[in-house]
Amino acid sequence: MKMKTITSLAIFFATNLNAQTPVPIQNIGNHPTVHNSGIPTVNNDGDDVNIRCDSTINNVNIIIKDQNGNIMHQSVQTISPIETTLSVQDDCESRKATIDLYYNRRHLYGVFDY
Repeated sequence: MKMKTITSLAIFFATNLNAQTPVPIQNIGNHPTVHNSGIPTVNNDGDDVNIRCDSTINNVNIIIKDQNGNIMHQSVQTISPIETTLSVQDDCESRKATIDLYYNRRHLYGVFDY
């Protein structure tokens, strides 16, 4: 029984080490956030940035920049409960990036390593 428990825990922790990293998102627009409903969640997994939301948000302007301010990705997407994956690759040595989400007169911002 002990061996099964230890094996289960080892598999659980090994799986979590390869999991996506959540990106903390801040509301820097004029509209206060009352609750998290309708606020996208952003995760990064290497060169992939994954965005989803519990509701559908149309026309989200997404801008991802490196730490020097160079635009690495810019697009207008529909964000929904189905995950939207953006591939972000950069040749420079910088491994920090920022993400800005603009929609419905809101501006959300986050910083992450990729």
